[in-house]
Amino acid sequence: MNSFRKWPTIIKHSRELRITNTEQLPHGTGAKYLETMPAHNGDYVAIAWRRKILDNIPCDHILVEF
Repeated sequence: MNSFRKWPTIIKHSRELRITNTEQLPHGTGAKYLETMPAHNGDYVAIAWRRKILDNIPCDHILVEF
């Protein structure tokens, strides 16, 4: 069994990041990270707010740190 695990990329939030689908997520959750997926046009699609980095986040997702 291979115990090597690749972690998702973590980037800092900036105003230049184009993140879509945030209006569908709950507000005021106290989360530090926004789990996103890269879109084909360079945007990021929001998936879920995260308070900590979990083991089950796919490595191709990107965490935006606030």
